[in-house]
Amino acid sequence: MKRPLIAWIEFDNEITGSKLRGRRSHLIEQHSEQGWTAIEVSTRLIKPRPDSTIGALCRKFPLAPAEAVTIHKSQGQTYHSVVVYLPAIALTCYLMYVACSRAVTAERLYLIRTYRRPNPPPADGPLACELSRLETVVLEASFRFLHKRRAYLYQFMFHNIQSIRRHLALVQQDEVYLASDFLLFAETWSSIADNEQDLGIPGFALVTH
Repeated sequence: MKRPLIAWIEFDNEITGSKLRGRRSHLIEQHSEQGWTAIEVSTRLIKPRPDSTIGALCRKFPLAPAEAVTIHKSQGQTYHSVVVYLPAIALTCYLMYVACSRAVTAERLYLIRTYRRPNPPPADGPLACELSRLETVVLEASFRFLHKRRAYLYQFMFHNIQSIRRHLALVQQDEVYLASDFLLFAETWSSIADNEQDLGIPGFALVTH
C-alpha cells in the first residue's frame, strides 16, 4: 500500500511558505505547478514519560485545521497563536491593538503581508476631545461601606465576569452588588435569546445585553 509522503499546498499570497519553498527548491523543480509549497510527512516519537523505554511513532503531515474571524469578532478572546492578515490599507490603531493583543505572547503572534503604521488619532477627534474633558473632571472614588446604600451617591459596579450564567448565583447573593445602583458586566457570554428571567438579579432591571 502506497502512502502519501508530500502534500502540495497553494497559498493565496507569495509570502506564506516562502522559507519552506526555499528549503524544498529541489522538490519544486520536479513539480509541474510552480509556486506550490511542499509539506512533507513528519515523524515524532511519543513516550508516556521522558525516561520511558517504550513509545509510539507518530507519522503525519504537520497540518492543522484553522479558521478565521474578523478583528471585531475576536474582541475579548484570547488565543494560543494568532495570525493577523494585514489588509492593503493601514488598520486604525484601535483595530491593530485589538488584533495583536489577542495572542498570549508576542512569540505566538504572526503578521502576514506588509505592516503599515496606523495613523494617530486626529487631534480634534472624539477620543482626543474626551481625554481632554476627562482631565477637567475629578472623580472621587470611595471604597468603604460599598454594601450600604447612600441617598446622595450613585454606585456603579463593573465586572469582567467571564460567563454571567456561571457566576449569576454569586452575584445574586453579594451584598456589594445588591447595594449598587448600576451593574455593568463585560464578557458575559450571553446571547440574544437570554431574557430577564434567565439573567435576573433582585432589584435590577435588564436594560441591554
